[in-house]
Amino acid sequence: MDLRTILVTGLRILATCVLLAVSFAIGGALSGIDKIAQQTVASQAASPANPVPAMPDNLLRGFLIFTLCVGGTLSYLILRSRWHGWMLAGALFVSMYGISTVASQLDSIAFLSSKLPQGMIRAIFVQGAIAEALFAPLAVLALGKWRAALVRAPMAPAAAPKLAAIPLRVTILVAAFVFLYMFFGYYVAWRNPELQRYYGGQELATFWAAWKHNWMSSPWIYALTAFRALIYVVCL
Repeated sequence: MDLRTILVTGLRILATCVLLAVSFAIGGALSGIDKIAQQTVASQAASPANPVPAMPDNLLRGFLIFTLCVGGTLSYLILRSRWHGWMLAGALFVSMYGISTVASQLDSIAFLSSKLPQGMIRAIFVQGAIAEALFAPLAVLALGKWRAALVRAPMAPAAAPKLAAIPLRVTILVAAFVFLYMFFGYYVAWRNPELQRYYGGQELATFWAAWKHNWMSSPWIYALTAFRALIYVVCL
């Protein structure tokens, strides 16, 4: 690959990251999330018992890191894809919406329906749909994959997995996802005292104690997590 091709590809990937950020901003504006957030802040400001939480200083930096990581990853997938045009854009939209919105917001529906402002969860789903619908075709166009390449590099045909091996693979992936979800939930999220107070939880001495507690008190959490894992597998 010559220097010009590297520079052009790099600029295309950077443009894709910018398109991702702009698409999310447009989705947020059209879905009404900004208005709901402003109303929530205003209502909390009017109530001395509910102080307004401070805006994190690193919010912009976190969004920038998110945009570069996600935009770069999706660019790699688009550039490596055998598909092009609307077929590639459609597959990208379904996969992105399923992973970044549907699967991730199942937790919001299960745990935060009574805590988030009214209409917030619906607005998040609408924002994701708008953002991904805008981003998918624009990203395919920006990365030069709207039309089939005139000269295609030789690629070996994709080998289809054996049908008998699929259930075992899916079972392993689901089990791994459930374990990792609970593992990081305990060692990363549940170590935060503010998070414990927010959910009304209790301190649990070990990971296995937390696993047993959840199994005894809320076994549906494991079914919900397994369902999320299936969504990830299908979208991927």
